[in-house]
Amino acid sequence: IRMHGITLASLFILDEDTTHIQETVIDGSDEVNIYGRTLQIQGLYPGFQGLVIVIGLTFTGGNFSLDGGSKGGGLLAEYVEIILSNNIFIENTSSFGGGAALRNSDGRVYRCQFKYNTAATVGGLYVDYGHYVVEENIFIENRALFNEGGGFRGTESSGIIRNNIFLRNYTIYIGGGASVFTRGPWI
Repeated sequence: IRMHGITLASLFILDEDTTHIQETVIDGSDEVNIYGRTLQIQGLYPGFQGLVIVIGLTFTGGNFSLDGGSKGGGLLAEYVEIILSNNIFIENTSSFGGGAALRNSDGRVYRCQFKYNTAATVGGLYVDYGHYVVEENIFIENRALFNEGGGFRGTESSGIIRNNIFLRNYTIYIGGGASVFTRGPWI
């Protein structure tokens, strides 16, 4: 999706009934999905083009290659300002950010669940070059098979990590729950 601002939401946005989240599924395992990930949101380089809001959806089955530099099995957001709220990222795969990846983007991720996602680096949520606020999320059993950040990793980014739950995330290297490199977060 290339745009200047959009909201993608389930009926959860209207009545806050959480059953809408499980019922509104974006499934990347569909045979006609030639790109592998479930959703890609891309702004126009070099600046942010508008606010993208994604609320109350389930992303599953994204399989965007464990080899190479692919990012964001469930969702990839590039060059946008984004809010991810009350979403579930479950059983997605990628090289970086099995659940979701925010690249060159500013984002707020809150009240989301990242469960059973797998990547070479960063099983759950990967933020690369941007500013982030990550709060009130649940990271459960995400796996980074070859590198750091089982649940979360921020690289060349700055941000705030607050009131999250990290349970049984795994990596062979550094930061089973979370890892942050360079500009440093406020935790």
